[in-house]
Amino acid sequence: MTDSSGQVFYKFRSSTFATGQNLKHFENAGTSHAITVQIPQRKPDVVVAFKTYSNQNLMYRLTGDFNNVHIEQKLASKLGYEKPILHGLAFLGIAARCVLKTYGGNDADAFKAMNVRFSKPVIPGQTLETEMWLQPGINFSRVIFQTRCKETGQLCITNAFMEIHKDK
Repeated sequence: MTDSSGQVFYKFRSSTFATGQNLKHFENAGTSHAITVQIPQRKPDVVVAFKTYSNQNLMYRLTGDFNNVHIEQKLASKLGYEKPILHGLAFLGIAARCVLKTYGGNDADAFKAMNVRFSKPVIPGQTLETEMWLQPGINFSRVIFQTRCKETGQLCITNAFMEIHKDK
């Protein structure tokens, strides 16, 4: 997103995946712009837990995501999930809040950038543990993080970092 002079304010990158779909008709799906994030070889500096609500998937329909995999048991089962799954936006928001609250003073102005990969689904009501490693920099700090579902032990957010302005 730019202003009239061409000054860049935001860069949005995204990718899409289709669970259980056969997409052989795509000869060239494009170039990946994924950033590989290496987890430090030490225990996390901080771990923050957050229990999701059992009805949180219903609240997130207000974002405009009306994919029925978030509410219909029959469709969730057909796609291989034990129950309807939580919106990615919901558990992304939880992880982002954990990082920003821990290292950015819970100040939205401290946020600079973020990168994540959704790696596993989350079932509403599960507990998410966000593991964080601080990497201080000159103008901003980078917090490498990953989010794990406590009940399954599986990582649901990987390849993740948040950059936080130092002057905030």
